[in-house]
Amino acid sequence: MIKDGKVTNPGFFYLGLLPIVSFTYVNNNLFAYLGSLTANELVRLGLTRRLLALYLRLVLPVLFADCLLAVVLVLALLPASLWHLLGLLPLAGAALLSVGLWASLHHAKPVIKAIDFANMRNNTSGLMSGVSIGVGAALYFLPWWWARIALALLVAASAAWPVRQVLRNDGALRRKLWKGIGA
Repeated sequence: MIKDGKVTNPGFFYLGLLPIVSFTYVNNNLFAYLGSLTANELVRLGLTRRLLALYLRLVLPVLFADCLLAVVLVLALLPASLWHLLGLLPLAGAALLSVGLWASLHHAKPVIKAIDFANMRNNTSGLMSGVSIGVGAALYFLPWWWARIALALLVAASAAWPVRQVLRNDGALRRKLWKGIGA
C-alpha cells in the first residue's frame, strides 16, 4: 500500500520484481532443459568452457529482459522513494547467475515435459529453487547495503568452484550431470 508517497507495507511486492522466477523455473536446470545438446557435448568433449558459454549466452538475455521489465514497472508504478531498490537488480542478477550455475551442474533433474505449467516445479531442484528465493529475500530484507553487496559478492564468488570443475573436466561432476539430465 502507498500512502502519502510512502510504502506502508514494503513486503513481498518488490521481491516479486527480482529476477527469481526465470531461475526457479528454467535457469536453475538449464542443462537438463537442453538435455540432448548437453548429452552430446558431454559425450563428445566432456565438460568444457563451451558449456559455460552456452549457459551465459542463454541466461544473460533472459536476465537482462527480466531486469529491464522490473525497472520499467518500478519507475512506472512505484513512488520515487523506492527507486533506490533498483540497485538490488544487479546484485540479485549476479547472485542468481551463480546459484543457477550451481543448480544446473550439481542439481540437474530430468525434464519430462518442458512446457507444462502444471508440472514446472517438478522440472527443477526444489532445494535450489528455495536457495534462489532465499538469496533474493535476503538481498531484499537485509537493512544494510554493505551486507547486501557482501552477500551478493559471496554468492557470486561461489561460482568459482563449479567453473573450476568444468574447466578441469571433472569426472565426478560429468557423471553427476549425465545422470541428472536423464541421459
